Parts: sequence; C-alpha cells; structure tokens
Amino acid sequence: MAIFLAFQTQSWQVDEHGNPIGVVPEPQPQPQPHPQPQPEISERIRIVAAMANSKGAVEVETVTLVNASPDDVDLTGWKLADRNKNQFPLNGPLASGDAVRIKLGPPMQLSNKGGAITLFDSSGKVVDGVSYTKEQASKPGWSIVF
Repeated sequence: MAIFLAFQTQSWQVDEHGNPIGVVPEPQPQPQPHPQPQPEISERIRIVAAMANSKGAVEVETVTLVNASPDDVDLTGWKLADRNKNQFPLNGPLASGDAVRIKLGPPMQLSNKGGAITLFDSSGKVVDGVSYTKEQASKPGWSIVF
C-alpha cells in the first residue's frame, strides 16, 4: 500500500514559519477599482410629448424633450427624425431639469395616421425613440404624452 501526496508548491527546505524556500509565490490578483458609471445619454434626454395634429388652418407640429440629468446638455448637432427618416436639426443648450418644445419644419413631418419619432445625438447614436397611433394623433390640438 502507498499514499501519494501532491502539493501545489513542494520543497524539502522550509523557513522558520513552514513556508517553502526558493519557491516564488504566485501573484495575488489586485482588486480593480470600480469606475463610477456615467449615465447613458438615453437616460438623460427623453422625448416626452408630441403634437402631430394641431388645431387651426396651419399645421404646427411639435416635439417636447426633457433633460432628466443633473448636467446641461448641448443639443448642437443632434437631430429628430420621423418614421420616413426625414430629419430636423437641433441646436443650443438644454439645462438640467428643463424641457424644450421644438417646432418642427420640413422635411420632417408627424403623420396624423400614426408614426415614430427618433432622437439622435451628435454622433448619430439613437438616444430615444417613441411611436404613436392614428387614434392618438386623431385629436386636434392634443399633445401625445409618451
């Protein structure tokens, strides 16, 4: 009968504490600092309402954005787009906690038969997107709240 024992580190020579002599200890992993997560842009700027069917002879369409973050955001270079991918450029600052109602113009249009609105940042990344139905757009003068 025999017993075979194996150790991760083996040495016949040990120091006064019983640790092997001449064996290089394996490096211990160092804890990595956890970076503070930055809020995604999509969490900061949101499409909160739109008026696709205004009251009156002249059609006035609007989209309302809100900055829910604690930081001001510069909308220069940002764009809104309709379901047909027609874009409307944005610019200027949007202060923390503020909302802005944007009056749309050509080529972007909000259909009274339902549609979609997409918000892009200055790099072309989709920040937010909403859709609405024909029924929601059928009430002249009412804002559609998302």
